[in-house]
Amino acid sequence: MSKQGGGALARKFWEKADYSKLAAKEMYDRQHVVLRQHVLPCLKPQGFLLDIGCSDGEFTEVLGRDCKEGVGLDLSAPLIAKAQARRISHSHLRFQVGDAVHLELEPIYDTVSIMGMLTYLVDDGEFAQALDAATGALKPGGYLVLKDSVRLDGRGHRYHNDGAYEALYRDEEAYLVAFAQRGMQLVRRIPIVISQEQDQASVVYLMRKPEYDALPERRAATRLAIFLQAPEAWANVRTIWQAALADGNAEVLVVLMPFFHDSYEWRRSAVEQYLHDEGVPFIAWDRLNLAQAQIDAVIYTSPYDDTRPAEYRFEAVRPLVRSISYVPYGIEIGGGNFDLALQYGQPVAKASDVVFARSQRLKDMYLRHCPTGDRHVVVSGYPRFDELANLAAFEIDPHLLTQVGNRIPVLWNTHFSFDQEQWSTFDILGSDIIAMFANHPRLALLFRPHPLLWMRMKSLLGFSDADIQALKAELRGLGIIVDERADHRHVFACSHALISDIGSFLMDYLLTGKPVLYLNNPNGMGLNEEGEDLASLFPKAESMEAVKQFIEALERGEDPGRERRLTAIPRFAEQQDGHVGARIYEHIKSTLAAAR
Repeated sequence: MSKQGGGALARKFWEKADYSKLAAKEMYDRQHVVLRQHVLPCLKPQGFLLDIGCSDGEFTEVLGRDCKEGVGLDLSAPLIAKAQARRISHSHLRFQVGDAVHLELEPIYDTVSIMGMLTYLVDDGEFAQALDAATGALKPGGYLVLKDSVRLDGRGHRYHNDGAYEALYRDEEAYLVAFAQRGMQLVRRIPIVISQEQDQASVVYLMRKPEYDALPERRAATRLAIFLQAPEAWANVRTIWQAALADGNAEVLVVLMPFFHDSYEWRRSAVEQYLHDEGVPFIAWDRLNLAQAQIDAVIYTSPYDDTRPAEYRFEAVRPLVRSISYVPYGIEIGGGNFDLALQYGQPVAKASDVVFARSQRLKDMYLRHCPTGDRHVVVSGYPRFDELANLAAFEIDPHLLTQVGNRIPVLWNTHFSFDQEQWSTFDILGSDIIAMFANHPRLALLFRPHPLLWMRMKSLLGFSDADIQALKAELRGLGIIVDERADHRHVFACSHALISDIGSFLMDYLLTGKPVLYLNNPNGMGLNEEGEDLASLFPKAESMEAVKQFIEALERGEDPGRERRLTAIPRFAEQQDGHVGARIYEHIKSTLAAAR
């Protein structure tokens, strides 16, 4: 490998640069998504950010969204001048000319980022100096965010010099070793662009300087951990947690971790606040040394390994605990081979010691569609339904009751997949449903979309955060109630009926005994065999005429399908006596005891 420029050519190029976007626009667009959805969830709110090689500050602004103070450094005075203009709307950010190779920094930063700059440090000594400065500037427990072009599969470094500038594309393995030697732990690796030859890629890396909280000395016979990624999933395990708390010979840890997804906006502060409000003690994933935590059993609430930090994926956790259980996060009724693979082919679904199923019918679905069959599936009932056992006694948020007033409340739940012809009818019926309920004197629409809908509108339709807030305000101005509570029981208890796309609510709401209208996308992927049976209990709408007929019957107080629905409940949800969570906990506990 020849490095004839020795770094001088690259330095000369970047000192004078007034523009830094040398790759295709699509790469930078993707970089925005990756930073927002896969990096920001991990970063400390109200922390301190240092962006080395900040260019015009575009990505400093992204990474600094929730920070208390951010500093951007760059070799180029023209680029820093452009970055300074961002301070008009982001006064917590400041920018200055600085050289990554000659920084002397104290460990005061919660986040340090280097976005694409290390490629241009072709001299190994300068590369090492920059790494020392960046990792040394991090507080223990802090995060390092990197974006670089690297060589794949052990192909070695590649030096580029076209006479105008130079770059060194380092072998990825050697690149990562250099950070590991400085005490950094790899948390996420997200390729943005892979070359046509498959030998080089632009990759975003998220690394951490580990620091862990000390757990109290273990005093109980059993230590159970619940892995929680989203507040919406807490209803699935709340009664298991309560049963473990009631057992004087057990400890239960709720481990909070991100849900990484391009269309889900996970905010650490919001989820932490939710758990605080619920009175649930928790430990964050990045403060727990899982290998030393002496956990006996783990409960997963989501099957999707790629949405979790690497150290909490199934294969990483398996050697560290004696038992792994999975409580399904939703109702598996979607059709198509794609959805069957998602629901039954994930490591958590096929290799957990126990999957707790709501019914024999679901166990049979595992027999037909899970690669490992159904021997690990136990019919327990669904703990999420424990909280629906006495819904009439649930205390509804008084503000919601005030919003509804004397109107008949109808719950509307729409799927997010309006762009893929999967299950959503949002793009087919949404505008007409909104118009039908807008400022209606007798009807109140409780709009509770799938959590991914808003982000799908951002990524596909170009909506900004401000656009989404404006849309919600417009809906409220029309008398439509936008429900964003983590606890769905408020709208379940308040509403008189449900109109819904495919989703968990179709089965959840069945247990209320109230009327349901199934909104079907005729061009979508349909339902699996159990889903078809469930949908047959409800009238189906593919047009507004069917929606209007359902609402008119509701206004008249007519519900001809009620008895048929109530009779069918045991087929879909067995043992729903309000004690499913307790039975699941006892099963885990007894299994551990038998294995001792």
